[in-house]
Amino acid sequence: MPKTPSGIYYAARGEGLPLVFVHGSGADHKIWGHQLSGLSDQFHVMALDLNGHHKSAYRAGDGLDAYT
Repeated sequence: MPKTPSGIYYAARGEGLPLVFVHGSGADHKIWGHQLSGLSDQFHVMALDLNGHHKSAYRAGDGLDAYT
């Protein structure tokens, strides 16, 4: 399970130019599964879990108020 130094989880596949997928509030990286599979033969695709979503830890100060 890759995580950034700040504890943010991301799924990654493929090689090449990077494409990063970011979900909306209340979702997680899994909504981008078809895009990761379909584009990984051409790009380095990544989908992250925002703070406090699914596999990413909650960090104080990063929540709905900060997003809005």
